[in-house]
Amino acid sequence: MALVVPKAVCRAWLDSVVGAEGEMEEVTVRLFKNNVTVDGDTEIADLTVADFTGYAESTVVVWGGAFTNTNGKAEVIGGSKQFTATGSATPNTVYGYYVVDGDSELVYAENFNEPIEVTGVGDAIVVVPRFTLGSQE
Repeated sequence: MALVVPKAVCRAWLDSVVGAEGEMEEVTVRLFKNNVTVDGDTEIADLTVADFTGYAESTVVVWGGAFTNTNGKAEVIGGSKQFTATGSATPNTVYGYYVVDGDSELVYAENFNEPIEVTGVGDAIVVVPRFTLGSQE
């Protein structure tokens, strides 16, 4: 038996989570440089923040409104965040990104499909944060 939640309810819930005073209202994005596969047991202590020259945590994510994606799931997409190296003193291999709230608590994390090498001036990683919710149907 599958739990079924109407799509409109999922969209409304996501809008409330990313809206004013929602859990993800003031989240930021960070990159991690250790080779870990994130899962439901991942904690913030498991992730090693990137430290290439020029790296800084993102500004607060600005979320769009919730919509139903092509897979029939409710989804919100945040504004893209770009991380650009300003020097080559500290190269990194970056394995993914994670999103933290205003108290630096882990909200969610995602591995990139392939690790990304950041080795010199102008190398950049662009992250588009997204969050999806839907029924088990």
